[in-house]
Amino acid sequence: LSMLASGLGAARVDFDFMPAGEFRPEVDTSKLEKILPDPDQIRETNASFAVPPDLVFILDVNPARGLKRTEGRQQRDLLFEREDYLVKVRAIFQGLEGDEFFHLDALRPMEGVAEDVTQITLDFLSFFTIED
Repeated sequence: LSMLASGLGAARVDFDFMPAGEFRPEVDTSKLEKILPDPDQIRETNASFAVPPDLVFILDVNPARGLKRTEGRQQRDLLFEREDYLVKVRAIFQGLEGDEFFHLDALRPMEGVAEDVTQITLDFLSFFTIED
């Protein structure tokens, strides 16, 4: 996200870390709206320098379930690892549409997700032929 933020002209993104298990309710959530990316601006910025992707895999995880995965960490990011922020980011990703976007349920077993990615990729590549 820091690369994304800098790509959008943000001068600096502040990160607040704390040991896992601690809670500091005084975290300033007003920063969230300032750094929440605008999908249209992301596309416009990327179009100016990046090659459009052929395939985009979006591994979707419910924010509450995703946060459970961070519980054992030594440090937690108080700004980005907040359910209210992750709900907004998830909505942005869920709104990405087009033939190149594949939304996959990442709460499924890893093997199933990997199989889907492999099959979608192979299906895509099957449209190309190698000429002698």
